[in-house]
Amino acid sequence: MITSEFSRTVSLDTILDPTTIHFEATADECIALSKRLQVCVHNLVSDVTIEPSVGGKSHMIQGKLTARLEQTCAVTLEPIQNNITATFKVFFTPHVYAETIIMEDEDQEFYDDPAIDIGEIIAQYLCLNIDQAPRQEGAVIANEESAPAEEPKNKPFANLNQKLGLDKK
Repeated sequence: MITSEFSRTVSLDTILDPTTIHFEATADECIALSKRLQVCVHNLVSDVTIEPSVGGKSHMIQGKLTARLEQTCAVTLEPIQNNITATFKVFFTPHVYAETIIMEDEDQEFYDDPAIDIGEIIAQYLCLNIDQAPRQEGAVIANEESAPAEEPKNKPFANLNQKLGLDKK
């Protein structure tokens, strides 16, 4: 079994009522996540609520994560701080119910072992929310400035309407 850089295992069969758990990455875990995600993770915190469904056949895991990253500006190549706040919701269902419980339009995972690594879920949603081309505030690419566009000198169709008799003059 592969272990996550931010492993927090919770056994779903012990969760009988809605339960909220606070998770926070240690400095060593932030370093390990930095290597995996290829950005500098300074801080990662998440509050996760695990709620069994009626009948206990599945569990809804929803949470909010906040992270502070250091990334490289895609324009200036200077280091910038990037704060991420994201929410997530995943339904976990035992494989034996895979045919009967299908959640359309929801993230759903099936499991054999009720021990779920919530830390890995948090790490995956962090990864999904990292800006792949972060920009320092006010940074613009030289050609992107708001200068008015020049009129093209060569206009091959400029007189087409007139030649076709469609000119409204």
